[in-house]
Amino acid sequence: MEAELNQPLLEARGLGKSFGGTVALDGVDFAAFAGEVHAIAGANGAGKSTLMNIIGGVFPPSAGTLHLAGAPALFDSPRAARAAGVSVVYQELAVLPLLTVAENVHLGRSGGFSRRRLVAETEALCREWGLPLDPRAVAGELSIAGQQLIEIARALAGTTRVLVLDEPTSVLSLGERDRLFAIIAELKRRGLLVLYVTHRLEEIFAIGDRVTVLRNGRKVATLDVSATSQAELVRLMIGHDVRERFDLPPVPSAPRRIEIEGETPRGKVRLTLNSGEIVGLAGLVGSGRTRLARAIAAVDREWPMTVRIDGKPLRLRSTGDAIRHGIVYLTEDRKRDGLFRPLSIVVNASAASLGRFSRWGLLAPKPEREATEAVLRRLRLVARSLHAPVSELSGGNQQKVLFGRALLCAPRLLVCDEPTRGVDVGAKDEIYEILMDLAADGVAILLVSSETKELLALSHRLLVMRDGRIVREIVGRTDEHAVLMAATGAA
Repeated sequence: MEAELNQPLLEARGLGKSFGGTVALDGVDFAAFAGEVHAIAGANGAGKSTLMNIIGGVFPPSAGTLHLAGAPALFDSPRAARAAGVSVVYQELAVLPLLTVAENVHLGRSGGFSRRRLVAETEALCREWGLPLDPRAVAGELSIAGQQLIEIARALAGTTRVLVLDEPTSVLSLGERDRLFAIIAELKRRGLLVLYVTHRLEEIFAIGDRVTVLRNGRKVATLDVSATSQAELVRLMIGHDVRERFDLPPVPSAPRRIEIEGETPRGKVRLTLNSGEIVGLAGLVGSGRTRLARAIAAVDREWPMTVRIDGKPLRLRSTGDAIRHGIVYLTEDRKRDGLFRPLSIVVNASAASLGRFSRWGLLAPKPEREATEAVLRRLRLVARSLHAPVSELSGGNQQKVLFGRALLCAPRLLVCDEPTRGVDVGAKDEIYEILMDLAADGVAILLVSSETKELLALSHRLLVMRDGRIVREIVGRTDEHAVLMAATGAA
């Protein structure tokens, strides 16, 4: 493809970035051209965010140079990058909710402009690019997809030549994703360079022309998408092939027995787990998997559950009671229910176990920090500092912080609800290892996942839910077809 194009529009030569003693980017070279969708792929800690932030002017490189249309481009701020024609739409959107669409699109524009003119120019912009936005609408009343379109419109309102999209489909529906892909195709047709940063490999193959793979801060390869495969990309990203099935640790010969009984609107629910056992919970959306998981850990009381450990009933009136008895819930939505995003990694990891580090109501920071450091070191967390805000971390590392929180609670039963949602393949592999290590240590794990392959790879046994009831138990090898048949009620 490069032979058909002329000079790269954007080029990195020996680009490097260090934070203290941590090397985040190490001698990266890559070239991207006008009129292409160039994907940036890599596991957590690969350097994708660092590269994106250098391109977007958030911080300068420690080494190497960036070139735009052949000329050196050192941006000392995002404003300088935008003035040169480089715009970044981050996963964490920067829309001001109380302003209108038109006001957000032209945010920071110098000079006095009437409201009528802002609306007229925004209408023209949206019509030109096919953006389904009402300039008069209040931004905060739009969906996440609508707010993302505002950011794209803001980028297109200037002289953008390079548009960087950071995990743009992470919260979009399939319909919203397809609309975004159509917009990206039009941007490409008009000669813009779209840098597409994502961990969703299927999207790279849906819209990408070429892909640059980073691993451990270094460039591994730049490939034509049409000449590679998902399996090859995964191998390049994590350094080895992904396993379809794991060698699970054996369940102890004399395990602790955990029994759970309860009522749902559709009848009784009963399940058992043994210490050291991973039990998968499968089912379609609406089957009741998450409601059951939250009820077991006393997060919700809509479905009352009785939990017995070795025959002894536990009194679980709150999540605090559950944690004190060693029942810990890992939420499916870490942003909404799991993390205190402005607070530090240490505070987030220790939030559920402060009693361990307190005396007479006073927190002892040193034991808290030491225990947190030990747990997160075991989980191979990648972070510049444990005192940095947890919001700085990648999705996979944020998930590791939640696992660290669970480990500090010394769980006997860990209820994991979609533990690999929103993380890349490298982080998934690491999370799988964490789950198996916990099982080897004797922790019982109830694994809720919408990915049947994940359940088949990791579970000693599989329970299938439908309409609020457990309809089948599967022991031993099976396949996705059998699980889907049970989940749908097909004969």
